[in-house]
Amino acid sequence: MAIGVRLPDEQEKEVEKVVEEENYPSKSEFVREALRNELRDRMNKKELQEVKKRKEEDGDLKSHEEVMEEAGLDE
Repeated sequence: MAIGVRLPDEQEKEVEKVVEEENYPSKSEFVREALRNELRDRMNKKELQEVKKRKEEDGDLKSHEEVMEEAGLDE
């Protein structure tokens, strides 16, 4: 699937700068990685919410650190 994206000039310049500084093969690859990161972050947040909800329902609410660890988000 192909998606065309138009960026304001300032954003395009920033993308070009990152592509050059971080040695991305292309602007398209930078955008693909940004999308993968955003989708992964959204999935991680959703999983964290689900773990927290289960813990609340079970009456076994744990600390933030324990919930993060169970969700695999402890970095």
